[in-house]
Amino acid sequence: MHLEAEVTMRRFWKTVGLDQRGDSYAVTLDGRAIKSPSGNTLLVPAKKRLLAATIATEWDNAETLLKPHTMPMVGIIGGFSE
Repeated sequence: MHLEAEVTMRRFWKTVGLDQRGDSYAVTLDGRAIKSPSGNTLLVPAKKRLLAATIATEWDNAETLLKPHTMPMVGIIGGFSE
C-alpha cells in the first residue's frame, strides 16, 4: 500500500483576482496566474465565470496554511485541466 503525504502550503499572496485571457479566465495571486500541478496555467472557460469566481474566492478565503481538502473547486478544475 502506498500512501502519499498531504501537501501543505503557506499563504504567500496578498491579492486574488480574475484575469480574462481570450475566451478564458485565469485566477491570479498577486497578478500571477495559478498553475496546475503539471505547470500549465489554470484556465476556466469565459462562459464559466461563476466557476472562476468560486475558485478565486477559495484562494482569497485561504488561511495561513493551505490543505488541498479545503479547496475542492481548485482540485476539481485542476483535474480537468490536466
